[in-house]
Amino acid sequence: VFRITRNSATNATGNIIISGDVGTNIPASTEFQSSEGNQYTSTSSVNITAYNQVGVLNVTGLTVTVTLSSHGLASGMQVQVVNASNPALGGTFTITVIDANSFIYTITDSIGDGNKGNANIVANFATVSVKSSGFGLEYNLVSGSILTLTNAISGLDNNAYTSLGGISGGADVESDESYRSRILFRVRNPISDTSISGLENILYAINGITRVWVLPIT
Repeated sequence: VFRITRNSATNATGNIIISGDVGTNIPASTEFQSSEGNQYTSTSSVNITAYNQVGVLNVTGLTVTVTLSSHGLASGMQVQVVNASNPALGGTFTITVIDANSFIYTITDSIGDGNKGNANIVANFATVSVKSSGFGLEYNLVSGSILTLTNAISGLDNNAYTSLGGISGGADVESDESYRSRILFRVRNPISDTSISGLENILYAINGITRVWVLPIT
């Protein structure tokens, strides 16, 4: 009667980072698996490419923060730091991504705090778009989660890591409670697409959205 249908379960989608030899191809439909045994499939073909960007290094204790614009890297992967001002800053390190423009790594020797100039950040990797094979919340993964290749590919590392933002969008079938709440909301509120209740009704129809605030223009 009110044109309100139960929200269906949805797949999870996102990007993962996998390292390997430059030029190695990751075909569409390549399968990856999470530690929970959930399956994910690449949605397009992509090749490993060389990455070499200049970052600014700042040291606090044994933690080095690297700042560089839109780095596209993932927590858990390894990068090489070369041409640093101090040898203690150089080498191959496992990184933790802080945001789209910075990441950190840990050194073994204290060299004093402060800005330590620039260095080249080097890695060979590909960004792979994936979609979960199943539906539901259980397929969502946080940033830096490990996925492994179901079948090894020559020239590729076995492990891949979820990008900043992780893999998201997976939702379970809408519960009876949520469905009932949306129906009652519709019954109690006159609906037009430009009213606050109309906008709320549209947004509540998106699976996974459970709270909405509309700021009226005044």
